Amino acid sequence: MPGMFDMIKKAPAMMKQMKQLRQIQKELARKTIVHSSSDGKVKVHVSGDMCVKKIEIDPALLQSISAVKLGDVIARTVNEALDKMKAELGSNLADTLGGMDPSELLRGLGMK
Repeated sequence: MPGMFDMIKKAPAMMKQMKQLRQIQKELARKTIVHSSSDGKVKVHVSGDMCVKKIEIDPALLQSISAVKLGDVIARTVNEALDKMKAELGSNLADTLGGMDPSELLRGLGMK
């Protein structure tokens, strides 16, 4: 069975890649970005494991905007922050993985 032999032969390299991926996951979880709304009055902190860690709202904004509009600004800023983090992670992973498609890894990590 040449197929089985090839798999066994590749096992050490695959194990090394899995170890590298686990290390990358740990490093990504420690990474954080801050993204601001267009007017700078809402700031969202997102970690590399795609968790929103903190949302800052300028108190003056609460006096000048309706709850519905505030919700829209927060949602838009959160989505932009997540998109920014995905792009940064994809770029970092492409460098680290040396040609492997980072979108496949991101999907595997639940970061579509």
